[in-house]
Amino acid sequence: MLRQPDHTHFTLHEQGFYIELAQGQDTAVIRLSGSVAVQNSSDFESTLLNLPDRFEGSAVLELRGLSFINVIGLGVIVRLGNALRNRGDRLTLHGAKPRIRRLIHAVRLDELFAPTETPAETSTPPPLEHEAMSTACVCA
Repeated sequence: MLRQPDHTHFTLHEQGFYIELAQGQDTAVIRLSGSVAVQNSSDFESTLLNLPDRFEGSAVLELRGLSFINVIGLGVIVRLGNALRNRGDRLTLHGAKPRIRRLIHAVRLDELFAPTETPAETSTPPPLEHEAMSTACVCA
């Protein structure tokens, strides 16, 4: 049984990446931005894998702001998708840049998550708090 989300909207900044969660009407939107590399993959893993406790329903993983992700980070996304699938929900990937889209295809994640160009029937969350800041702030 899912516990009631204690936050429907939050933004987290860790070393080099941002994660924002916004609960839509039927679907949560998880926005990633910055980069996920060896130096911060452990923080990325612990943060992303705790998100399913904070929302109900399926999720769209918005990748538009993600500039780099390593294979460890992709593995974390697979684990997030499995966690959602195990509770009867699904994860959809959206908005990956061409370089990241090619990586998703190369490791065959597109077969698991059906990446989309436009999020179907999702509420658009407000802009990330850091979007008004310079790119240098994102990759601190």
